[in-house]
Amino acid sequence: MRWIRVKPGVDMERLRERLGRQGVVIEPDRDLPDVARIVSGDSMAARTEEYQKGLYVIQDKASALVSWVASPSGKVAVDPTAGAAVKASHMAWLGARYVVAGDVKPSRLVEAKRTRARLSIGHLVDLVAGDARSPYLRRFDTAIVDPPCTDIGRLQYEPEVKLWLGRGDLHYFRRLQLRIVSAVAEAAPPRSTIVYSVCTLTRSETIWVVRRLLERHQELELVEPEPVLGERPRRLPRSQRLLPHLHGTQGFFIAKLVKL
Repeated sequence: MRWIRVKPGVDMERLRERLGRQGVVIEPDRDLPDVARIVSGDSMAARTEEYQKGLYVIQDKASALVSWVASPSGKVAVDPTAGAAVKASHMAWLGARYVVAGDVKPSRLVEAKRTRARLSIGHLVDLVAGDARSPYLRRFDTAIVDPPCTDIGRLQYEPEVKLWLGRGDLHYFRRLQLRIVSAVAEAAPPRSTIVYSVCTLTRSETIWVVRRLLERHQELELVEPEPVLGERPRRLPRSQRLLPHLHGTQGFFIAKLVKL
């Protein structure tokens, strides 16, 4: 199942009609007002004139939920592991005052520049080349930390993911994830929020990371990751997990923390 995220101000019903004439059938989501499910024609979704004009982005519903949880309206936001800046662009669309999107890989910043140009958000989103383990910002209101992971949550779309996972990858990723989110927590000012999300479902990369983070940083408090659309893990009920077979999305884990 594929999803799109629609630009603010775009009439969803009119977009639905226009895309339908091009063979892309969408159905507005009942939970998130800017998200629609692609019922059919997903192979054409990135070829339409509306896509080229930046009227929508191809993004999974679970991934879009992360920015809603961050609640960036009127805030200075940072995404230090931004990749192609999809979540950063969403925070801009949700009313962030200013967004800084960074990545350690120059190739991903090239993708981010394309995203920013297509969506015409250059006045709101700045791009930075940098290592998230050494955060380059000290003043922000909210941060999304979506670090590299095993990507097990994408298996339904890209089953080849399991071909490049090695025996030690799980331990490598959880250490990297904890190091990145800890560095962001250290840089975060009081009363700021951090949303930790990963496109995977392993306990090591989700619950383990958040628990170790809370042990290291007692100034952090786990809060409700609203809106809650997924299930609550029994071992960490103040978080949420979306599952492909239950929610029709990628597998995703989301937790929200406030620095006191």
